[in-house]
Amino acid sequence: MTLDAARQALERNDVGAAVAALLELWRQVKDPRVAEVLDTLSARITRPALHAPTQKKLNEQFVALAKAGDPLDQPRLAAVIGTTRSPQMVEQIECLLECWPPDPRFTLPLVELLKRPPFTSGTTQSAWRRLFKLMQGHADPRLLELLSALDFTQLLRQHRTELQGGVEENQFAAEFFTERTAATLKALEKTYRAGTPSLPAEHEPMLARLHELLRPGTEAELVAEILEHPHEPGAKEVLADHLLENDEARGRFMVLQHARARGALSPELAREERDLIVAHGVRWIGELAALVAHDTMQFVDGFLAWCAIDSDRVGVVEKLTGHVGWSTVRHVFLEGTAFPHALLVHPAMKSLTGVSGIREGRQVLQRSDAYPWSRVGIASMGAFAHRDDPDLLATRLRRVFPQVTSLTLPGYNFTVDSYHWLWTPPFAHLACIGFSSITPSALPRWLEVLLARAPAGAAIEFSELDHLGYLVRIDKTRRVLDLRSRSVWGRRTARYADLALLAAPLTGTLATIRVHDRLAKSERMALAALLAPGGSITTVD
Repeated sequence: MTLDAARQALERNDVGAAVAALLELWRQVKDPRVAEVLDTLSARITRPALHAPTQKKLNEQFVALAKAGDPLDQPRLAAVIGTTRSPQMVEQIECLLECWPPDPRFTLPLVELLKRPPFTSGTTQSAWRRLFKLMQGHADPRLLELLSALDFTQLLRQHRTELQGGVEENQFAAEFFTERTAATLKALEKTYRAGTPSLPAEHEPMLARLHELLRPGTEAELVAEILEHPHEPGAKEVLADHLLENDEARGRFMVLQHARARGALSPELAREERDLIVAHGVRWIGELAALVAHDTMQFVDGFLAWCAIDSDRVGVVEKLTGHVGWSTVRHVFLEGTAFPHALLVHPAMKSLTGVSGIREGRQVLQRSDAYPWSRVGIASMGAFAHRDDPDLLATRLRRVFPQVTSLTLPGYNFTVDSYHWLWTPPFAHLACIGFSSITPSALPRWLEVLLARAPAGAAIEFSELDHLGYLVRIDKTRRVLDLRSRSVWGRRTARYADLALLAAPLTGTLATIRVHDRLAKSERMALAALLAPGGSITTVD
């Protein structure tokens, strides 16, 4: 195949054929200019990132794709390397060494991995030895410059705190990485003793044409502008018009999102909106799909606004810290126990106003940092001595979260009296007070106290009610009860009638009950007992 074959493929928008043609050419003549075209072209590949509940299953997916050998799978294979533990990384690279022919598209992600290694102890050296072996085997001449620029003593000193390694451990790691880099460079210098390979001069016009074809078009430019300035609406409207003409699925999705914002989304259109997210959401969020729980994605104006992440996947968290895709995200729920401070405070988080699911509450409240979020949810306090000094908890909350207006606290191992300070003047400004993991038997007592003592204008929320799995929100001022299922896309996990029995303190007081699922007849009857005369039950999709 030739550059002309790649040009023809690009002109008919056949990315697969273009990649295949360029890879075949590069393996014959390893011209860095061809490698750069391949890197740019691969950024257009939209296959979803690999995602699995365990590292074992993730590796099974990786190995299966690597053995299949489809060049269009390379970006998502490269994205996995360095996000697992070292034994899994060994298996991944061994598979590439056996199955994957030389490919310059691995060069840049592997060099970036060396700049921020997720692990450096002596027991992980086998993974890094294989990584250098892979680089040497693929023999991308660009590595001569890229590897020579790495100063591992400086790099590991910068990341010592993140890696949680001591000075001696990091010095040992720096020596190891420096030694392996030198050996790889020596082998590459021997390979390219005669100079860097280059295509004949007559190919330069065709290379220029390929760069022209790969220049970002209107959609890429508009998306980049939106991510750079997420709060300005103009580009989103232009993008929606452009997508309607060129990308039927995403264009239609943005139309539905605008209808939702106007309150004009019927149940049928809401289902269409959900179906589009299930079918295309992973592609739309790009590299973030490696960390985001796919069944938690919520979009506003066509861009990711709410999601849960597995914060325990430290390598992935570090890799995606500062990614431009976070700029539209407003709320992050932490599914892991780790608190990803660097990710959450990075300037790329331009829209972030809320973080919930914090399981390292004790450690977070002991930090000297002050976080600017208005909505905060703490799922666990750890060994915080709240019983000995509950006022200390209040003091630290005010210091660490000075701008919070919606606060969710753990109910497990606490009583409602543990939070007596919530009714004091420093917390009178709260617009919403929430509690998680309260056992059903304790709920009536919590409701009774909160209805009597919470600030008049504050809404009350309960989530993760043991096995029930509901979000319950009570707006005392408007006498509204909201019931929202936690389960995926509205599928039910339990009966609303169970909740009605527990909400006895509200009997006969509510003007409106809003349910975000369909109700069975028996459930509607049970909830109706909570209504005041003239009250109503409405279903909200």
